Amino acid sequence: MNIQQAMLQKIEDELKHQVARLDQPRTKYFHEMLTYHMGWTGEGSGSEATGKRIRPLLVLLSTSSLIENEKVGDQNNASPYWLRAKSAAAAIELIHNFSLVHDDIQDNSDKRRGRNTVWVNWGAPMAINVGDALFVIANQAVMDLMEYYPAEVVVKAANILNNSCLDLTRGQFLDMSYEERHDIGIDEYWPMVGERPLPCWQSALTLARYLETPRKRSRKPTAYLAGILGLHSRYRMTFWGFGVMNRSPGNLSQATLWRERIHCRYFMAWADTASLLKDGRKDQSRLLK
Repeated sequence: MNIQQAMLQKIEDELKHQVARLDQPRTKYFHEMLTYHMGWTGEGSGSEATGKRIRPLLVLLSTSSLIENEKVGDQNNASPYWLRAKSAAAAIELIHNFSLVHDDIQDNSDKRRGRNTVWVNWGAPMAINVGDALFVIANQAVMDLMEYYPAEVVVKAANILNNSCLDLTRGQFLDMSYEERHDIGIDEYWPMVGERPLPCWQSALTLARYLETPRKRSRKPTAYLAGILGLHSRYRMTFWGFGVMNRSPGNLSQATLWRERIHCRYFMAWADTASLLKDGRKDQSRLLK
């Protein structure tokens, strides 16, 4: 098993551990709703339903790379340092999934990764509650860092996570508010894109920096890399979504279809000029303002 496989296994174990907070006699059915959305249970469950877990993997890979191969514990029972960041990695993935549950309701999307969305199976009110639960559990997962890190690091990690959530809601507001508009200019478009896919990517990279050992605190640039990853994610979803997993244009709501056309329009203009890749400093300010 290579390091990436080991990390993915630890991520999945940690996610199940965190979601198990609701695995109680009176809330078992509620817990099943969360495990369904996470891709572990129900029809069509498995690797296709869980997604790739790229965001939490990025947390652990970044932590591992920034602190090299340091291990903690006694010589006979040493574990890799990145393992200490597993609850932060889980928190990033839970935030991402909370946003997906709510996004499916707002977009009236009936499919997610080839399966019925949560609101289709259990109704919008229950789905909202599922999303809320994932959000709360994500914040609880960050607090689990207290087992390994000082309070000031944990507070900073929680602040990063919650700022990411605020940015997500800001971007979602802009995205939905553009549904009825046909005059979106590029100056309005970029802030919306920057606050939709970018926050989770940026949080993953920023968290890794703060979870290093203090004496090795890195100053490597993370915002620009997060911007590139976020844009890649946005446009991959846009173009990929039209052709596979039952997301042809005929399966999208009119509002969603219009928003995806906006993304296509500006992506093609961006790709044609490649202007955003010519000046890294300028790109970063445009993506993050």
